[in-house]
Amino acid sequence: MAQQSAPVYLDYAATTPVDRRVVDTMHPFFVEQFGNPNSLDHRLGWDARDAIERARVQVAMLINASPNEIVFTSSATEAINLAIKGIVLSNRSKHHRLVTTTVEHSAVLQTCRQLEEWRLSTTEYLPVDSDGCLDLDQVEESVAANASTMLSVMHANNETGTLYPINELASIAHRSGSLLMTDATQSVGKANVDVRASQVDLLAFSAHKIYGPKGIGALFIRGGLSRQELSPLIVGGGQEHGLRSGTENVAAIVGFGKACEITMAEQMQHAEALGDYQRDFELKLKALHPDVVVLSDQTKRLPSISNVSFPGVESKELIQELRGYAFSRQAACATSAAKPSHVLQALGRTEPQCRQAIRISFGKSFTNQANASLPSAQKLASDIAAAVSLLRH
Repeated sequence: MAQQSAPVYLDYAATTPVDRRVVDTMHPFFVEQFGNPNSLDHRLGWDARDAIERARVQVAMLINASPNEIVFTSSATEAINLAIKGIVLSNRSKHHRLVTTTVEHSAVLQTCRQLEEWRLSTTEYLPVDSDGCLDLDQVEESVAANASTMLSVMHANNETGTLYPINELASIAHRSGSLLMTDATQSVGKANVDVRASQVDLLAFSAHKIYGPKGIGALFIRGGLSRQELSPLIVGGGQEHGLRSGTENVAAIVGFGKACEITMAEQMQHAEALGDYQRDFELKLKALHPDVVVLSDQTKRLPSISNVSFPGVESKELIQELRGYAFSRQAACATSAAKPSHVLQALGRTEPQCRQAIRISFGKSFTNQANASLPSAQKLASDIAAAVSLLRH
């Protein structure tokens, strides 16, 4: 039986393949340099500790941070939990007030809800408009009311790609004496993320969105623990500045560092080329099916995400028809694809409209014009348009 060819991958917002240069960098830490970084009485332990600290520098450089401001976690989800819960739990005598948006990743929304259940905080969930954008005047009014502890707004939405003005949001938060926490998991590596320019206080991101390994993330803490006190979620040996106990995943941390180094060198050229591909694809799709709905203005969106829907066509059926491609109906973090996307509902979409949406997300392989195995923007648009026409008839 002939082996079935792999589908064209168009789900880079969910995860990315690990860059082979990253794999090569990680390999020795599985089989040769396998020491525990906390074994400080011999060379293998020292080498492992040095590797972690080199990676910490690489990760910090990508977002223009200092190494002492980076704490490694198992994921961006854990980093988000550590940031929000860590602030609240560090002062339990105070009733905290959090402000966030209705389109945040579930890691933020569920963390806020859990803290509400524990009666440690209350949360205001700010609405967005039909393009997913925030009213900054409303944000300022909400943050200023009752001296909020924290404003939590993502940098880029993981379903629509919409970008949020974190520089302005940081200023709004700081004018009221609040902190800004940002989930930058989707934007790091695809948009400019500079923690010095933005003045964000806490920022979470992960390796597997930038061609690094799964199971490793990071939390940026402005000024480190000397400036910002957080309570740890995991206690024990006091690793990671006392914020995350447990033996560090050295190989994954090393891979994260290498992925950040590669991203820093190549990000600009890939982002520009991805923007060209995305623009060409969407224009050709609109020409073939003028009624296609594309979420969010491209100038306010990541160059890597196109959220499209076709009236009258269920996304599940469209995905089944396009078996040669791998894309998704909504975020991979959703517990059930049968449930309507909370992001699209927040944008005012009805349940039937939510069931028509597909997220197409591109990666850096699409910026390599020499890669003959990948479809041109015209080919991709034509294949999707043909499937839509077939399902409508």
